[in-house]
Amino acid sequence: MSRYDHRVGRALPKPPPKLRVVGLKDRRLTELDAALDLIRIDQMGRDAIAIGQSDDRALVFQPLALDGTPRLLDAYALPGTSEGENRSHAYFYRADPGSDGASGTLGLPVARALRHPNARFLGAGSGIFFLRRDDRALSPAGELNADATRAVADNCLASCVDWYGIARPIFYDDRIFALMGYELVEGRLDGGTITELARVDFTPAASPAR
Repeated sequence: MSRYDHRVGRALPKPPPKLRVVGLKDRRLTELDAALDLIRIDQMGRDAIAIGQSDDRALVFQPLALDGTPRLLDAYALPGTSEGENRSHAYFYRADPGSDGASGTLGLPVARALRHPNARFLGAGSGIFFLRRDDRALSPAGELNADATRAVADNCLASCVDWYGIARPIFYDDRIFALMGYELVEGRLDGGTITELARVDFTPAASPAR
């Protein structure tokens, strides 16, 4: 949002966002320009990643190299998307076997406008987006999406946004899952693209009337 100058009665241009990196040993401060409104900063191997929203409503993934002088690496922008869950458990990065983190797979819940009337019962996460990293270069791997037509309101009997965020990626050994409401979807990453293998709906059965 723009600031407002009451003295002249007009909006002031928004200052460019900055990322500030402080060395733990030498306390040196490095300021980096970032074209995003910051939502989260997380670890990605030996580097960091800043995730936030751009002015044109894209979800921006901005890696930061932390070896030597901190610097921005090439970013990836996902258009028309916002982060589906901003708590810490929503983000996960799995480094490839034998990699120091320069190569791996990132998973994050994302949200888009959903037109089905039951979509609101999914919480904010309408899908899990996966991003590949190969030698520090980012490329989209695809999404595992929730089925909005199967979403139900159960008043938090078993799956509730207030308990655990209702959407998260799960990496278990060499397997990849997406948890979205009452759906658990397994995917396979092959050739840099994720595809759906199986889907289970564990919506609890309705209680019998008394």
